[in-house]
Amino acid sequence: MSHPCLDRRQLLLGTLALLGGCASPPPPSRGWAEAAARELQLSVSHFALQGRRVTLTRRSAAAGLLPVIVYLPGIGQDADAGQRWAAAWALAGHAVLTVQPLEDDANAWRSPLARTGEFSALGELHYGQAMRSARLAALRRLVPALQAHAGAALDWQRGAIAGYEIGAQTALDLGAEAAGWQPQAAIAISPPPMDAAAATPPA
Repeated sequence: MSHPCLDRRQLLLGTLALLGGCASPPPPSRGWAEAAARELQLSVSHFALQGRRVTLTRRSAAAGLLPVIVYLPGIGQDADAGQRWAAAWALAGHAVLTVQPLEDDANAWRSPLARTGEFSALGELHYGQAMRSARLAALRRLVPALQAHAGAALDWQRGAIAGYEIGAQTALDLGAEAAGWQPQAAIAISPPPMDAAAATPPA
């Protein structure tokens, strides 16, 4: 029979190891870009815009204007997230722009709150109204810049906004706006509990 103190120590060490894994940076995306090009005939490229990293995924041989999907990752994720969804959408004929609007969201699991185990406070911060508003404001600034940077090759009139978790919340928030870019659809993957937007495109 094991000693209770030893069991508690093993549990603590296991928990710390898991938290350490959450805090470690994501693996580089170079392998995915190479595999996507070789196995799926996709082009995966990156560029910087307004201090944010953007990933563009599209079919290598695609020609003409491609309908665009702007994909917003979840908490603790960056522009390399959502690769399977981006690949599926790109294979269906879309160009997918992946961007995390806020640096604080991308670095959530490496933040002081996460490192000290203050996950309730971290959740209150990132799911709170102030961060929700800041995320939407950042996206409002990013969309015109994305249109100017890659607009000539993309069809924004047939565009959609998509997101996972907090990104889904922001996708629904943007889709409800009456000004600026009007996406034709909103794709909300596992959104957090939230007040329904006043009006959204088909979701």
